[in-house]
Amino acid sequence: MSLLKTKEHLAIISFLNSFETISSKLEKYFHFFNTKKDYILENMKDENSYRYDLDLDDSYRFLKHELNLDTLKVFDYLAKRHYKIYNGKIYICNDTFEEYQLLGSSIDLNPLMAHYTLKHTDGLEKNNRLRFIDNNRDVDFKFYGDLEKRLVTYSDLHIHLGGALPFEVRLHHLLKDANTLDLKQQNQKLFKHIGCHFTVADIVFATSIIENMLISLYINNEQEVIDNVKNDLNYFLKLLKNQHSIREYISFRKYNITGIRHIHKVEFNNHNGDTFEDMFANKMIQEFQNNNIKQGDRYLMLFFLNKLQHKDSYALVIEIYLVLRNIIKQFMVQQHKREGLGYFSLYSSSKIRRDKKEYEKKIIIDHLLHVQLNSNIEGRISASSSSTDTIKAIKGYIDNFEADKNNESQLKFVFHFQKSEDKTVATIKKLYSHFKNSQSLLYSRPRWSNHRKEIKQQALAIKDILSNPTYRKYPLYPKLTNKKGKITQKSIHKLKNIQYFDYVNYYIGGIDVAGKEFLTKPEVYAPIYRNFKKSIETSGKVLQRDYPYIETEQLKEIDFKYTYHVGEDFRDILSGLRAIFEAILFLDLKDGDRIGHGLALGIDPKLFLSNRNHEIKLSKQEALDNALFVYYIINRYNVEFTIAKSSVEEIIYGLSKDIYRNTINTYFNIDDLMDAWFLRRNCPNEVILCKDLFDNRVYQNDIKNRTYQLKMILQQKHLHHFIPNIDFVKNALPDFIANNDNNGSIHSRYNHLHNNPIAYRLYWLYMQDAEVIFRGEANYEHNFLFHEDFYEQVQDVIMEYIVAPKGIIIESMLSSNILIGGISKYSQHPIFRFKPIEKTIMPNRFNIRTKKLSVVLGTDNPGIQNTTYIKELYHLKEACIQNGATPQEAYQYILEIVNEGNHAFAHSSA
Repeated sequence: MSLLKTKEHLAIISFLNSFETISSKLEKYFHFFNTKKDYILENMKDENSYRYDLDLDDSYRFLKHELNLDTLKVFDYLAKRHYKIYNGKIYICNDTFEEYQLLGSSIDLNPLMAHYTLKHTDGLEKNNRLRFIDNNRDVDFKFYGDLEKRLVTYSDLHIHLGGALPFEVRLHHLLKDANTLDLKQQNQKLFKHIGCHFTVADIVFATSIIENMLISLYINNEQEVIDNVKNDLNYFLKLLKNQHSIREYISFRKYNITGIRHIHKVEFNNHNGDTFEDMFANKMIQEFQNNNIKQGDRYLMLFFLNKLQHKDSYALVIEIYLVLRNIIKQFMVQQHKREGLGYFSLYSSSKIRRDKKEYEKKIIIDHLLHVQLNSNIEGRISASSSSTDTIKAIKGYIDNFEADKNNESQLKFVFHFQKSEDKTVATIKKLYSHFKNSQSLLYSRPRWSNHRKEIKQQALAIKDILSNPTYRKYPLYPKLTNKKGKITQKSIHKLKNIQYFDYVNYYIGGIDVAGKEFLTKPEVYAPIYRNFKKSIETSGKVLQRDYPYIETEQLKEIDFKYTYHVGEDFRDILSGLRAIFEAILFLDLKDGDRIGHGLALGIDPKLFLSNRNHEIKLSKQEALDNALFVYYIINRYNVEFTIAKSSVEEIIYGLSKDIYRNTINTYFNIDDLMDAWFLRRNCPNEVILCKDLFDNRVYQNDIKNRTYQLKMILQQKHLHHFIPNIDFVKNALPDFIANNDNNGSIHSRYNHLHNNPIAYRLYWLYMQDAEVIFRGEANYEHNFLFHEDFYEQVQDVIMEYIVAPKGIIIESMLSSNILIGGISKYSQHPIFRFKPIEKTIMPNRFNIRTKKLSVVLGTDNPGIQNTTYIKELYHLKEACIQNGATPQEAYQYILEIVNEGNHAFAHSSA
């Protein structure tokens, strides 16, 4: 459901995204009318039982009695509210821009635009009508003010390149190969609120088939073909109505051959007429054949909406098709759940995400360069375990960028590691009930064992790119042949003067981690980040040593940047804050490094708790970790907290005794647990590697604390030459191998935890003991909830004493955070807590904050979320004004953020 809090929008979105809407239209199509209660209203009540302070019956009354549950009336209402005409151009209304942006996250706006275009041109003379349609290929936004003139250059510092594809392009890739999809997904929670039992694959398949059947009916002149398609359509709609597994009916594969998504395979000689329907059909065919997906889809919508307005005999089927498109959009935009990223990992790994062919990269670059002029783009792409594959993945982007780029634009790639579910935990939870008395499960593989291996290979591949001369000394080859394919004397002269440049330094920006937050903790990526930060490859010195002969341009030191997605998707504010703390602590984030999103750091606790009905349900391990975090904050900082220290101690003792019972015979206290928590920055995979190398010496000592004995052995530096890849292992095991990397730490505990054998024992039990892991994953029976003031105090402490002093930058994504972060409007975004509009921070009621945080902006997924950098700035300006700033103060605030972003893009002091 959308975050819009108007009852009209709530009802409309429920109507346009509900399978009950499809069911009612199917009943009309088959002339069967159900007299039962309104299921759409019931779905609205179920989905919004505590999340919206609305009269749902009144919301539905507006939809039913004012709009008569009529699709065209719904479109008409929304179009009049959000569009206007100025000098022959369609613009988005400024005063409804924010709600229009949020509306676009919940429904497909293309048919809405098509309806408005047709309604506006209905009475115009033919040539004027055609001219208006051709001139309004896209809806424009008319800015009031001079944002674009003031901002000569700006930097989009957080954009996932795959997320730059617009919805209709993604839909095209998806529907054209619907028969080959292997999504491997069962019934999703996605479909809980739309009222059906279909899988994602079922919905996609149904949409593709209905689209193809409609096109086949409209473009064929042969009566026999039309009759066959009619019969197939009726049969298929009955399957849809009864919610059978539609994918098993393979007879419908033929419609992917004759349908619009494979339009180049079909003859359309019959559409040479001069009616508007003919014009729409011909334009649609032409655009799809030229692979202009966005324009082809626009004419497809005009074609269908024109049929709908004229009450075509298949109007109900068209309406069903439009609802199915909306459902797919909700899946793609991930807006059906308001619990953070929801099923991010499932979405990211499925084939529904996008087509990864090379021409997609051209579409992405074209889209970015035309909507973000004069910009610096820092694009996120997934890392690969092969340096060759990684270079190949970005080469297509670079080639298209160099061929079409604006002179002022720059592009850098940030390789992000994908968070992944802990397979060890999943296996233990599945098998423990059968083997809980078996010794075979007492010591399992470590947490995230396979994922740690995977990201290590990815990191090594990136390091190879940073040091390999093949990638650093990269030529820009000129075109050497003429039109006849012959090499000319002029071409030979070009070859002699070939230019080289530092390919890696020019295009490689840094690393990042992204994904569903509670799938993988920051501790997993600690070895990767520390290895890069202390690596000679990222200093550039080894390259200047190896290639002193390059005269055209000296190899520069690599300006490598470090970001970590954190505090974005959390079940509890304390979980999000702890993840931010752990990321800074374990990953050694410093001046110039960035935190992606960081919502937990500044979100209003009242809003967050209200969205969750003041219920915080966690696992025992997460509750224990949060309690330890609270205990640390209370003891570390001299701040009056609104929570009793004794109550936190009681939670810690109770949970730790429950989780670690019968696994450790030695008495342990809170300090031991705290040290064991900090030890998590050490990679258990490398512990096992080293233990195997020195197996006899480890086992001849205290068998119950092999990790501590291993630490003592590894302190002997003369043994290091026995360890493969010792540079990586040193950074992966900083508390096992002697080093001096703890100076300047934000805490003092690292100075003494090395000599705490109990902590090493607790650390290893947490990492590998099946019984401990299984007990920790059990539900904590109590509501893990504190007073709202307490959360706000902890947020202030983290900002004031940890983030600000270290010069860490917050990357804020306004629209993305609004859509998936549980924030109701832009003026509530925590950016205003990170960096208040006022010149100085006024003492708040806790008297903690004195320092502003550095903030930069990004669009995150601009194609999916229908935004651009300029739109984000406009939202920010309006939010400033809503929060009491004057327009001039808002402009100054924006300029400070943009300048900070440009500096962060160009330089890094990390």
